[in-house]
Formats: sequence, C-alpha cells, structure tokens
Amino acid sequence: MSQSNHVHAVIHKNDRFVAYVYTDSSGHNKWNSGSNAVILELKRGDRVSVKSNSSFNFPEATYFTGLKI
Repeated sequence: MSQSNHVHAVIHKNDRFVAYVYTDSSGHNKWNSGSNAVILELKRGDRVSVKSNSSFNFPEATYFTGLKI
C-alpha cells in the first residue's frame, strides 16, 4: 500500500522470479494498494523472498504471509 510513490514488489523462490505486484499512487494523493497470491511447492532448503524494486524500501504498509499446508 502506498500513498507517496509506486510500489513494485517481486516474489522469488530460490532467487528465481515467481510473481510481482505493482501499484502507483503518485500524483493522486490517495492510498492505492495491490495484492497477489501465489501457491508454491517447497522442499526443505527452498527460500522464498519478497524484494522491492521501488525507489525506496517497502512503503507504509506491506504484509507477507506464508502458510504450510
């Protein structure tokens, strides 16, 4: 969620691109948000990360949730 700039966050599994989310609120002075859901099959030792490609690190409200099913 961002009010002051765009957000471009990328989800990686073992340093390989999986998905991204983008939102842009620049110039609107309103809160904009973006979301995405990804289901991954993971094995012991796999790494999942969320990396920001924005002009600053993660903005005002950023959440990441992982579940083992």
